[in-house]
Amino acid sequence: AEAEPQTGFSRAGISMEEASIWADAVTQEWEAYAESSDFYVDARRQQTFSQLFALVDRTIFVDGEALAIIESKRGIGPYRTCLNIIDVDRLSTPPLNPESLRLRDGVELDRYGEAFLLRYRSHT
Repeated sequence: AEAEPQTGFSRAGISMEEASIWADAVTQEWEAYAESSDFYVDARRQQTFSQLFALVDRTIFVDGEALAIIESKRGIGPYRTCLNIIDVDRLSTPPLNPESLRLRDGVELDRYGEAFLLRYRSHT
């Protein structure tokens, strides 16, 4: 017999009504977190998620790339996870570390070529 595809809620073992209630609750929680005037989503507590996203979009348009670090930070409110937007121009190889095939412009690569460590100046 061929397996029947399942929707997300049926795969989770809940009814469509329960899924709808859950989705509404998650949406409310996301909006409380992401768009709060307390700026829970921003590590600097200055911008909402929409504002951070607009900043990243502008940065990609101008610089061709953007960098955000997911932080865990105690602070105001019930949330600890927040985004720290780093200006890509701050990426920098430390003065005492010569650039090499595996370290260039503050980006250190593993033996396969995947970036695994970013080094950046604390101030621009």
